[in-house]
Amino acid sequence: MSSDNNSSTVFTSKLGVLVATLGTAVGLGNIWKFPALTGQNGGAAFVIIYIIACFALGLPLMIAEITLGRMTGKDILSTFKELAPKSAWIIIAIFSLISGILVIAYYSDVVGWVFIYFGKSLFGGLTTTDPAIAKEIFDSVAFSAPSALLGQCITFATIAIVLMLGIHTGIERVSKIFLPILSVLLIGIAIHNLFLEKAVDGLLFLFKPDFSKVTPLVILEAVGLAFFKLSLAVGTLYTYGSYFPKNQNIPLVATRVMFADLAISLIAGIAIFPAVFTYNFEVTSGTSLLFVTIPAVFAQIPGGSLITTLFFLLTVFAALGASIALVEVSVATLIGRGYSRPKAVLTAVISIFALGIFATLSLTPILSDFQIFGLPIFSLYDFCSSNIMMPIGGFFTAIFVGYAMDKKSIVQEVTSQHTFFQNRFLLEGWFILIRYVVPALILIVLFNGLNLWSTIEAIFT
Repeated sequence: MSSDNNSSTVFTSKLGVLVATLGTAVGLGNIWKFPALTGQNGGAAFVIIYIIACFALGLPLMIAEITLGRMTGKDILSTFKELAPKSAWIIIAIFSLISGILVIAYYSDVVGWVFIYFGKSLFGGLTTTDPAIAKEIFDSVAFSAPSALLGQCITFATIAIVLMLGIHTGIERVSKIFLPILSVLLIGIAIHNLFLEKAVDGLLFLFKPDFSKVTPLVILEAVGLAFFKLSLAVGTLYTYGSYFPKNQNIPLVATRVMFADLAISLIAGIAIFPAVFTYNFEVTSGTSLLFVTIPAVFAQIPGGSLITTLFFLLTVFAALGASIALVEVSVATLIGRGYSRPKAVLTAVISIFALGIFATLSLTPILSDFQIFGLPIFSLYDFCSSNIMMPIGGFFTAIFVGYAMDKKSIVQEVTSQHTFFQNRFLLEGWFILIRYVVPALILIVLFNGLNLWSTIEAIFT
């Protein structure tokens, strides 16, 4: 294993480590998916189950992935070639790498919508209180090839510029700028909306649990969100872990990232649900919450045009952190194969953009009729990555760390040569979670994603 990371390929400060790693987790999931799933699954009870799942699944696996990345200080493929040479464990790296590519290929389309929405909000193009008109605006952005491709171009151009600047000047410095701005904007909107007429109803929905609404499906959704929300099994944590200095406290960083990510999600809920309840919009609107419901809701608030602009500005910032991290996985892998950073960035961005174009066009009349296995390309990328490759990659990561790796080596790396995290009870608790709880919960995610529960139920009934 490498003795220490080269100074040109590590984060240069503790704050840089924290904000960059947090940037891998913070994304549209905080502003879009978390509020949408919370609304669809009954509010506070879902949030509580999600928090428990983060501790039982998300945090242990996050620590494991960062630890493996820092052990070698190399890209994800090189990490497994060094830690498990000439073995089948390399499949973890391959699945994670491909998953990350597929995710950013279709996710970049959604990020592009956010860029277009921000542009429209600057010129008052989202000022409507009619959800039907808001939906027409969304359709004109998402399902129009010129608009959607423009947004995707802007997304990849922005990612390329940041990654060209490198790890310290690009990823670390941009994260230090974006995340504080995101937090301030989000807190400002949340405080503003706390003074709305039915803000209390929104807060009760978010924080007062009604466990009668908890069903097996709600539990499955919460566990799945805990797995997907923290950027597990897509290579980002391995890659950023390889940039961690050897004196960095991995468990402390991972815990802070998890709590900060959760805090941002809850603040987003505070920003959204009081407004939704005040203006009697449907809290269970799901996917359309971000692009249809929210613009119509904010348009009714005094100063709504400014609030909408600020909201989509912070959404741009949220979306970029995860996007940059996903592309950096491919960039680091290419650099590990001998590419210079500029060449690696251009190769990765152009290649992923080419894949992303098909996902984008599959939502437009151009390719809407073209399907593979009954799915449009956008949905196919999502299904293959989220329902198959990510759960399988996460499952075998837990098995690799829990059973295949030398426990002494893992303990030395997690504790930074016994400098940090020396509590034996916590260490043994982490190993128990990695060996037994994490694999079991990921299998639940996998079974749910492949709809195997209904198949099993049908066999026994």
